[in-house]
Amino acid sequence: MLLPLVIAYVACGVTFFSYYMGAPVLDSIVFIVNLTFFTGLTDIVDYVPDDWVYSLDFAHMFLVLYTMVGILVLFQFAETYFGKLLDSLWENANSVDDSICECTGGRFPYLQSKRTRWFIYSLFFLWALGTVVFKQAEGWDWAQSVCFTVATMITTAFLDVDVDSDVGKWMLICWIPGATLLTAYIMSDYVAFHEKHRSSRKREHLLDSLLQTPGDLLFLADSEGRVSQNAFIKHMLLQLGLVKHDEFSILEERYNGLYASLPESGPSSKVPSHLDLTVLSKKRLRRLSSMSGDKMSRFEPICSDWSTS
Repeated sequence: MLLPLVIAYVACGVTFFSYYMGAPVLDSIVFIVNLTFFTGLTDIVDYVPDDWVYSLDFAHMFLVLYTMVGILVLFQFAETYFGKLLDSLWENANSVDDSICECTGGRFPYLQSKRTRWFIYSLFFLWALGTVVFKQAEGWDWAQSVCFTVATMITTAFLDVDVDSDVGKWMLICWIPGATLLTAYIMSDYVAFHEKHRSSRKREHLLDSLLQTPGDLLFLADSEGRVSQNAFIKHMLLQLGLVKHDEFSILEERYNGLYASLPESGPSSKVPSHLDLTVLSKKRLRRLSSMSGDKMSRFEPICSDWSTS
């Protein structure tokens, strides 16, 4: 379904820009690619003959609508074909040993993932390929070619050079989709990685605070000064943001509806384990660490002991 849509989108643009505005077919295709992937490299008006008669206002109206449709096409293209491209790259990465570069993971945590490293290798390859091809096709020096490829890949278009050769234009048509989408993917993945790391550190500090201030848990204690395991874990999970309060309420209602009427000899809705809010030995504290996944040896004992009836 997407391929006919892409073909129809390109054909519509070529028809309008070539036959209505008078631009060459190849330049129209290059403009459509640049427009769809937001590179901002070309202006179709620059390729229209001076003696060609057309309505500029009508062209602007068409361009606005065409751009809006292009955004939808881009999203569908990225979701369908670009996703398959990433999966293909990852399959190739599994068969390649890059242990030489695994040492970079210590200095750069983002590069610890083999998948991430392989995508960055692919991005570097696209950058190098574009730099070499455009230098040779357009006769630029290395500085101009590097500046052009980088500006195109990050879609800033702060350029004072144009691609004039047919080889360079065909290269743009084939190179821009992969180069710009892969650049955007890696940048967004990098931001998401650090956001996840920041959230993890925030939760770790919050867990430290929760474990080191048991006095704040006194409102959970019963008349004997004991806190049930269920109440303690529920409070911890709510504070850490792992679940929402209304979600817990729904689970409790479901649990009570299923098990509250069972005989005492069977599964019980009562939680026999309790936590005494005085002092907890390091041995028992390590049992709590298995729930959180953190190394708890650095924590001072804060509670007494788990007891099971």
